[in-house]
Amino acid sequence: MKNLTEGNIRKNFFVFALPLVLSGVLSQAYNVIDTVIAGKFLGDTGLAAIGATSALTTIVSSLGWGYSTGSGVYIARLFGARDYAKIRNAVVTVFAVMAFVFFIICTPLVVFYKPVFAFLNIDKSISEETYRYYSIYLGGLFFVVLNHLGLSIMNAFGESTFPLFMSIVSAVINVSGNIISVKYLNMGAAGLALSSVLAGFAADICYVFKVCSCFKKLGVKGRVIIEKEHIVRSAPYNVPNSAQQVIMYLSSFLISPFVNSLGTAATAGYTVVLKVYDVCSAMFFSSSKTIANYTAQCVGAGKGEQPIKKGLRVGILQNIVFTMPAVLVCVIFPREICGIFFRSNADPVAVEYAVTFAKYFVPFMFFLLICNSYHALYRGVKAMRYLFLCTFFSTLVRVAATVMLMPEFAMNGIYAGWVVSWVAEAILVFVIYKRGKWISQIEQ
Repeated sequence: MKNLTEGNIRKNFFVFALPLVLSGVLSQAYNVIDTVIAGKFLGDTGLAAIGATSALTTIVSSLGWGYSTGSGVYIARLFGARDYAKIRNAVVTVFAVMAFVFFIICTPLVVFYKPVFAFLNIDKSISEETYRYYSIYLGGLFFVVLNHLGLSIMNAFGESTFPLFMSIVSAVINVSGNIISVKYLNMGAAGLALSSVLAGFAADICYVFKVCSCFKKLGVKGRVIIEKEHIVRSAPYNVPNSAQQVIMYLSSFLISPFVNSLGTAATAGYTVVLKVYDVCSAMFFSSSKTIANYTAQCVGAGKGEQPIKKGLRVGILQNIVFTMPAVLVCVIFPREICGIFFRSNADPVAVEYAVTFAKYFVPFMFFLLICNSYHALYRGVKAMRYLFLCTFFSTLVRVAATVMLMPEFAMNGIYAGWVVSWVAEAILVFVIYKRGKWISQIEQ
């Protein structure tokens, strides 16, 4: 466990971020491996089956990601203020709330799936296979997302190596389960979902033991209880974060019907596009957690504006360094990267949809990198209204641009709408930063 505000900031950032980035990439292996195995063993139909509802499962997952990240920032403040006595009950409280919320959301989505499938324009030829994957994955999604809460708690304690270890363990379990369930048990897409859930559950058990170990090192004792105080005090962090994450992925959900309406090839190609996007964005999404946790610890320790601004500058540079290799690989070898997901006899139209995004649109993700860096800063100082405003603005821009461009340019119009939203939001987050009103949150 480490206080990021003490010592050399560049060294602290890099040492803290490197395991996070590796962990983030390995965590993406869950979905990437699912997609590769689906493409290689189940073909375009398998790709379409796991990708047809991915926007919905992602938006539900984002609720947990936002809640976990916000709760992690709240716990980081307690850690920075050395208020260790409150941390254990805070962890138990946020866990209980998260479990309850996922139960009341996922249950009706699984039971009443037909209206959802109708809205998403899911092709009837893949609806049965899609439901098998969807019902198992969504039914056990809480255990997958709970990994993110464990990771956020570890980050709040200044610990980033254990999440890396857990990502490796989860990836091994997931890969093994995928191969066994699909190749040998012939479970199809359902086997992919089951493997992801079981891998997530195994990691959850390990996180529980690790967190308990941290409490012992901190000397925290006493009865464990769910406290209303922590629900109220953590709400300004986790509730807006959850809303922000949902809004961010809402655009993908709203755009899914447009993609699916272009046919199975478009759905299959877009499934691969999302995996390419996930791996590239995992670099700076993971690295940016350093900015958020450093900022929160600074606020908790009563440090001022200048250290926080310096942390932002160091964090942005670090994000670029971590992300650049992935972007270059996609641009230079787009066909080889996308080819990993497809059979040799795959629909060439689906392949071209994926290759086009990797080669021409991935470089624009640097605008998203800038957005995410400022998101981390606003999250760390609890300036959530700016975070929410920027995300809501980006969502509106993406949907509007897609509606205007897609009829003329088809899939390229969908990609272009994404890029327009990244550029527009990057401008907005920078303007908000320069105005400086977020600084008032430091003293609160």
